[in-house]
Amino acid sequence: MEVRRVSPRAKGRHGDSRDWRTRGRRCAASALARIAAISQRVYRIGRIRWRRRWRDHLPVFVVLVAGSAISVGGYLTSRDYFERVEQHRFVREASHHVAVVQNAVNQQVEAVQMTARIFSGGDIEVDRWSFYDFTIGQLPKQSGIEAFPGLKSYPGIQSLKWIPFVPHDKRADYEEKAQMDGLFGFSISERNSGTEIVKAADRASYFPIYYVEPTDGNDEILGFDLATVPAIRQALERARDTAAVTLAQDIPITIGSAARRSVMVIAPVYRGRSVPASIGGRRTALKGFVVGMIDPAKIVNVTVDLYTTPAWLDMYVFDDSARTDGGLIHYRPSQLRRTQSWPLTLGELKRGRHMSEPHKVGDQNWSIVVAPVSGRTNFETHATPYGVAAFGAVLTLILAHYFVAQRKRRRLIEEKVTERTAKLSAANRTLATEVRERKRVARALQNAKEEAEIANHAKSGFLAMISHELRTPLNAIIGFSEILNDEMFGPLGHKKYSGYVRDIKNSGQHLLGLINNILDLTKVEANEFNLRRQTMNLATAIDEVLRLFHGQAQAAGQVIEVELEEPLPYLHADPGAIRQILINLVSNALKFTPDGGLIVVAAKSGRDGRLAISVADNGIGIPEEHIDGVFQPFIQVDSSLARRYEGTGLGLPLTKSLVQLHGGTIKIDSVPRRGTTVIVTFEKNMVRPRDGDDARMGGSDMEPRMDLH
Repeated sequence: MEVRRVSPRAKGRHGDSRDWRTRGRRCAASALARIAAISQRVYRIGRIRWRRRWRDHLPVFVVLVAGSAISVGGYLTSRDYFERVEQHRFVREASHHVAVVQNAVNQQVEAVQMTARIFSGGDIEVDRWSFYDFTIGQLPKQSGIEAFPGLKSYPGIQSLKWIPFVPHDKRADYEEKAQMDGLFGFSISERNSGTEIVKAADRASYFPIYYVEPTDGNDEILGFDLATVPAIRQALERARDTAAVTLAQDIPITIGSAARRSVMVIAPVYRGRSVPASIGGRRTALKGFVVGMIDPAKIVNVTVDLYTTPAWLDMYVFDDSARTDGGLIHYRPSQLRRTQSWPLTLGELKRGRHMSEPHKVGDQNWSIVVAPVSGRTNFETHATPYGVAAFGAVLTLILAHYFVAQRKRRRLIEEKVTERTAKLSAANRTLATEVRERKRVARALQNAKEEAEIANHAKSGFLAMISHELRTPLNAIIGFSEILNDEMFGPLGHKKYSGYVRDIKNSGQHLLGLINNILDLTKVEANEFNLRRQTMNLATAIDEVLRLFHGQAQAAGQVIEVELEEPLPYLHADPGAIRQILINLVSNALKFTPDGGLIVVAAKSGRDGRLAISVADNGIGIPEEHIDGVFQPFIQVDSSLARRYEGTGLGLPLTKSLVQLHGGTIKIDSVPRRGTTVIVTFEKNMVRPRDGDDARMGGSDMEPRMDLH
């Protein structure tokens, strides 16, 4: 066996090295374990705090998201509503514009056809003088010739012409006949290459202007052969072959100083009383043409100015078959345009709000297009959608602020509770200290609860104050407007100011009444409207209410009749609510009854002991399908084409709520254009007979008068 000896220095050197490494590993492991513990603790604390913060901010986040969604939805919904209303209004007005223009164009064309019939039928030969009498509406009644009102009834017709078919062999006869009719120097003419009027060259046939009315301004074109103008000749041939009215548009005819650029309406005339069935027969039987020069611009302008309102629509007339200038025949800008505007093309019109209706004129197709003036439609400028969005945004911010305040208050309470709990834990050494500390904490919690209740009451008070404050400035506005209207401290200076002051006063009173109705209706729906029942004289209440409307009815020539049972029982109810019911019913009857109408107010007790009050009128009435809707807030039924009756639609809903609070019922019987009757019935337990009149309570055969005529 070998024995090795190691020196003490070497032993110490190796032993110290191993101990240092061991201690280093242990320190590193200990440090890592401590870091891990600290990290885990920090993670747990952070997770708990994140959860608490998320729970604290969740209500605010929900309120902001929901409020924003509701605000945007309200804006879009209200804007869509106004856009639909405006679209309906535009379609109604535009349809009326289009209809009157179509009717006017048809009348001008029918006038040309009517003129053509005097040359094809009748028992007299039409000469220059009978043609003149016909155009001024003074042609004597003859067999086969219908009455003509005259050109004065057709402002769009510039002139009427008779264009006979003249074969070459009868040219001299026609020229001689014209000389005998007083047209000295008449000869069939044409335009040469230098645009001068010269005698027409010899050819197989001619289509001269033989008669023309009015003659003034058109005498220079007498004898001109229309067949020498290629475009007109084509239109004449189409009319001859189709036996239908044809049009030649934008045909310039310049002879001397006479110049016209209009639409030429051509109606063919054949010999005999019937139109030949074949084209060859029509060409053989052709007698001539009646040509009417019409001015589309004058037709549209005169017709629109006379028969349409309002002036916020632009009108275009296009020729669908035109190949140049986009087919625009006439453009009539709205009277509301403050500056001159260029007409839009048909493609530009179709990209915006417009209404286009095709209309066949002769052998051509026209399009009548109506477009509103930009910025004149209500949905583009109406403030209600923006008001709805602003109201939703403000309400959202108020609710978010409320939740933030509640969260801060809750955290403050939690901090206080934590602090006091810590103090209570520190004072746990003795039972007495612990009890006292717990009682103190309990009192603190009670105080915190009371503070929360106080805050809740403060919120309710704030809402009540806001409702009250809505009326406070209106009272001031109305009061000051009355001072200014009465000129209490001196004259106003200008008479217009008095009108403005009355407008301020009336608007303030209207808005105050609206707010009062809304608040009363809200109280009723929230079961906060307290009835103060007492026995009241219903006949006196009816008399007081009718005195309020005496002046209004007298100004409109309306008659109010009163039919009361004698003696009328007393009513055990809230006098203020009953007067409000009567005011609403009588006000509605006066509003929807025309001048000179009749309103009947009746009251009677029935055999079952119930008391009925009825208000009948002979106004516009309500369609049966809309009767249930009038009891909904902010709903008003209007049977006219345009809304003529102002109102908020709160009267009948408030009336129904007040009647139901009394345990009564309300019923509406109505016939459109004949009248409406509203019947309010109170139960037997609300009726109080007069002294000595108990026998009357057993019933009465009277019925309320309901005269709807």
